[in-house]
This record gives sequence, structure tokens and C-alpha cells, in this order.
Amino acid sequence: MKKIKRIFSLVLLILMLVCMFSGCTRVPKDEIKINVITSKGTYHREEDVTEIFFALDVLNGKERDIKRFEMDIVFYMQDGTSFQDTISYDKKIDYARSQLVRFTIYPEGRVDHLDVQGYRVETVNYWKTFGGLILSSCAIFLVVGIIFAFLMAGEMTGILSVGAGAVVLFDIAMLLIAPFAEAIIMILASILAFAPMLIYHFVSEY
Repeated sequence: MKKIKRIFSLVLLILMLVCMFSGCTRVPKDEIKINVITSKGTYHREEDVTEIFFALDVLNGKERDIKRFEMDIVFYMQDGTSFQDTISYDKKIDYARSQLVRFTIYPEGRVDHLDVQGYRVETVNYWKTFGGLILSSCAIFLVVGIIFAFLMAGEMTGILSVGAGAVVLFDIAMLLIAPFAEAIIMILASILAFAPMLIYHFVSEY
């Protein structure tokens, strides 16, 4: 019974990790889609403004972070008039992810209903998107590589084999569940785990 519970817990953990890395909503490849999940308006008579809450599902299929996006909205007022305004959202939206975005605006007057006309997005460059991942993964695998070199110097081949196998399994897992660009960065960085060991091997030969 305990064994079955452990297997069940492991399966749940794997499913949770897959959802974390790949997202539970299907992200379109190389596209950006913005869907309005809900919007709710409340008129405040004292200030003569309408408080409008938005919840959007932003599907960023680009392999770059979104820096900001704008929405062109036409507001139809209760008195029959209308006007158009552009709303900006200036927080980062991660690459290759589905992200829930919530914000509130306060147009003047009593809004009866609104119509979203279109969106514009601004993405950052590849270094701003992946720079932190590149530096951190290189630093981590370089430390792992130094540990491997010490294990090799101490002739701890058993532990060294397990560690090397773990790095290879990690690379396979990244290739299966992580976005392609992120997986390639992690795989290339993992080569550093073997570099100090190879350097030690060649130095010790001479």
C-alpha cells in the first residue's frame, strides 16, 4: 500500500512539474494571442468615473519576453456618446507561457459597454530574455564541474558516474518539457560540468 502511495505521489509531482514548465494552456508557436476572460464595470457617481476590471489570458508563443502591450478600446457611454482610448500594460510577460493579466482602469463618465479594437505588443531582445538564465546556468554547471574534477582527483568513480548520469538525465528532461530555446541553453551550459574534469585529465597526463 505504501509503495502504491509513493508511486501515485511521484506521478502527481511529475504532472505538476510538466504543468509548471509547459503551461496548462496551449501556447501558440511564434504567435502572441490576448484573450479577454472577463471585464466588469462599476460606476462611481461621486467621482463620475467607471471602474473597469480586466482579466486577460496572454499567450506569448514568442521566444522573447513581452515588455509591454497596448489595448485600443472604444468606450460607449450611457448618454450615447463614445470615445477611443489606448491602455498600456507595462509589466513583463514571460516567453513561451500562458499568463493571467489583471488590471483596472478608471475612464471618466458612465460607461455602458466597451469594445476592444486591437492590441500592440513590444518584446525585448534575446539577451534581456535569456541573459539571466545563461549566466546562472553557466555558474551552476561550472560549480558542478569543479566538484566533478575533485571527485576525479579523489578517484571516486562511482559517485562521479552517478553525477554525470544525473546531468545527462537533466538535459533529456529539459529537452522534453522545457521551451526549446531554454532547453538548448541548459544543455549547452551543462557541457561546463565536464570541462574542468577534462582539463584535469589532460593536465594530469603531462
